[in-house]
Amino acid sequence: MAFGYYTTFTVNPGQVPSTQTDFPVVIRPIDNRFRDIANGGHVQSSSGYDIRPYADSAASTALKFELVVGSYDNSNGAFEMWIKIPSLSNGYVIYLFYGDPTINTNGTSTDTWRSEFKEVMHYPNIMVFSLDDSTSNANNGTNHFCTPSSGKIDGGIQTSNGAWISTAFGIGTPSAITYSCWCNPSTQGAQFVNYLISLSIGAGFSWSIFAGGSLDLGIGLFDGTNIANTGTGTFTDADNNVWTKIDVAYDNAASPKTRIYKNGVSLSISSPTITGSVAANDGINIGRRADNNFYWPGNIDEVHVLTGVANPSDWITTEYNNQNNPSSYGPAFFMTMGAEQQPAAGGQNIDSNILIGFTLQLPAGVTVGGLL
Repeated sequence: MAFGYYTTFTVNPGQVPSTQTDFPVVIRPIDNRFRDIANGGHVQSSSGYDIRPYADSAASTALKFELVVGSYDNSNGAFEMWIKIPSLSNGYVIYLFYGDPTINTNGTSTDTWRSEFKEVMHYPNIMVFSLDDSTSNANNGTNHFCTPSSGKIDGGIQTSNGAWISTAFGIGTPSAITYSCWCNPSTQGAQFVNYLISLSIGAGFSWSIFAGGSLDLGIGLFDGTNIANTGTGTFTDADNNVWTKIDVAYDNAASPKTRIYKNGVSLSISSPTITGSVAANDGINIGRRADNNFYWPGNIDEVHVLTGVANPSDWITTEYNNQNNPSSYGPAFFMTMGAEQQPAAGGQNIDSNILIGFTLQLPAGVTVGGLL
């Protein structure tokens, strides 16, 4: 590699409650340095392919990443990249290298997403509308009248007026599962019950995340028996036209089995709570209930389905802290973006204790480091 430049991204204190393993960090900078050379920046590839993350300043330990399709804007230096951090904690530094004319292929890897992720949908920007799953499972979505819209991080989908996304795949019977998404309702209140994500589990039953009505914000095993919800006052008209992160975590070994999070904060759940187990399902509906009713009125972004992670409270908090302002950097945000730097000659740090033979002619009386 022959990178010309790098920029550091450092996780600020207090952003990661506990060390997280194989955590996908998102960055979405908008900065002139990341323009391509034709537009006055330092990125060589017009597709942003030479932007590569490393764990060290010598660019010797590469990090797995996903450069979201269509997200690189070479004219203003913007892009969306998810980077897999093997062990994330406060103070962790990502070294983002760029400016290598020899790199002209996309280095994106599905290994960015740990194997427990069953589906990850970004809904990239409006110009490149995609329902592709970013994991190796290729659980891509099918569009049913949705239109591309602005999202929380980049693009999103609009699911109003009877539009939704379906994905035909099963998740088996995991002991723990977390569903998460960002939502921005255009209309909401006690008179509505609208569904963000719903999984059909056969025989007309469904496992759903919903908001509104007397149940307010909750998750339900709709077998006519058990429903877990947060009670009134959690998701109201005040949340209209505001991006909100919703997470529902189910752990068969925990008590209570279901936890609901709004913007990274665990909410109290009213009785009755779910007592059954997650069943195998035959598909996911995004933006409506599995029985073709109760469509979500607004926009949705970043739908993630994660299995096998028990007690994910700190994981969810870290996700919220990271994703809430992915284009803002500084002490008040998740990360601080450093000044642009150039790697040492040859891409290596030069040890001043190593003597390199050369001839240097100086005027009489001039010294270098105290040596004549």
